[in-house]
Amino acid sequence: MTENSIIVDLPDSVELVDGPGGLSLLRLSTPGPTGKLYLQGAHISAWAPAGEAEVIWMSKASMLAPAQPLRGGVPICFPWFGPGRDSSMSLVHGYARLADWSLASAEDVDGTVTLVLRLTDADVAGLPGAVKWQHPFELTYRVSFGVELAVAFTVRNTGTEEFVFEEALHTYIGVQDIHRVGLRVWMARSTLTEHRVPLRNGSLKWDLLLSLVRPIVSTIRHRRRALSI
Repeated sequence: MTENSIIVDLPDSVELVDGPGGLSLLRLSTPGPTGKLYLQGAHISAWAPAGEAEVIWMSKASMLAPAQPLRGGVPICFPWFGPGRDSSMSLVHGYARLADWSLASAEDVDGTVTLVLRLTDADVAGLPGAVKWQHPFELTYRVSFGVELAVAFTVRNTGTEEFVFEEALHTYIGVQDIHRVGLRVWMARSTLTEHRVPLRNGSLKWDLLLSLVRPIVSTIRHRRRALSI
């Protein structure tokens, strides 16, 4: 367990435990929402509002081990996405999801638990792929587990030279029946128009890529839930 990654006192609703594979896991339990977050990759692996089924999907095939990417949940892709813009990066999605993040603050306000995690260039030294993108940086990731799951990801350049990066919160949402999921997209044109895109089993990713041109807001609905991006 990476005790040195915890530099703040935890509220009673949050505990640090040894998760599967010996990975440090923050487990949240409140009268309302519940959730889980691995310090490796600051990886959200669970969130459920009070009385609701689990919202986040995690793959049973995930290799739960140090310096191995977790499958499912909310992986953080940084400083590149996929194999990078020129497809030269052998470590897919960058190294931020392999690093142990530090917990900078944790608070529980009326049943909403907010965690703030940080990662710097010093924390990734020696990780696979780190030598391919060497710039001074500080990442801040703010996660609030409440009636809603709210996340904010900030990149700060701590050096004197500009750099280019890619980032994504590669979220996996669990659904019981893909045929009962609908997508509503607001597009950027001369006037705002609403588009409805049918989702077909096994083709969700391609429907999004081919149909979304300069999206402003997209809302995915499943049963009583709505995910707005």
